[in-house]
Amino acid sequence: MTRVWIGLGLLLLVWLVAGRQITLLFDRALPWSATSLPVTPLKYDGGGFVVGQFSMLFGSLDNQRFDLRVTTDAANRGVLTTAQGAFTLGPRTNPIDSSGRPEIDFVPDPGDALSFTVRHSLINWPTPFDIRIIGGPAPWWKRYVYYRLFWKKRSGASLEMLWRYEQQYISGRGWSAPAMMWNWQTGLLWVKIRPEAGGRDAAVVEYIGRTKGWPRDDYRIESRGPSSVAVIHVEDERGLQPGAGMSLELSLDPVTHQVTKEVSGQ
Repeated sequence: MTRVWIGLGLLLLVWLVAGRQITLLFDRALPWSATSLPVTPLKYDGGGFVVGQFSMLFGSLDNQRFDLRVTTDAANRGVLTTAQGAFTLGPRTNPIDSSGRPEIDFVPDPGDALSFTVRHSLINWPTPFDIRIIGGPAPWWKRYVYYRLFWKKRSGASLEMLWRYEQQYISGRGWSAPAMMWNWQTGLLWVKIRPEAGGRDAAVVEYIGRTKGWPRDDYRIESRGPSSVAVIHVEDERGLQPGAGMSLELSLDPVTHQVTKEVSGQ
């Protein structure tokens, strides 16, 4: 019997010391169901996306902004750009603010498939030693909440984003709203952009990498019709006349998407 109590005591000690890590292990190893949430309205507010009624910040686990940009292209469409590539979100529905405010309201293209889901940790971890310096009750338990945005175009190109927020259980109040805590543990975990397999963008990226050696996050691809695209370099967009200088226009074979002609200085 003594050994049983010692074993239980050791398990409790491990749970108190490493409860969060154990929760993360279960979160990664075991699949479980998620709940669907509304995907509209959609907005970029300068600090992140607003999806339905949820504010999804672009803060990363290092307490810095995740390496991505949301801009509007020449066709008045929202575009998300990361080191992996660019993903065209959809038509912008609000005018550009003359004062420079960054908000962009946008809608999906016809035929786009979107989902926004939420799930929380299967197990919670105890926090009996948490102390609130500024007063107020401290949480007894914590758990993580995961939000996943998945967006797929008719072409097959897709965007996937995953956030990890935190909930706290306070006696007499219940679970708090999930929040980005800026505690090196919560935030935007990753962004995955998958271009259309074998499609136009993939052919352009291959050509630019082979002939120019530009990293993918140094430029964006803008459609100029069924067989032409503009490759806009980021340095040109910082100039007085965006699109001039290093940027170029490519003519493509409409069937194979292979580059047939290059025109510089677009």
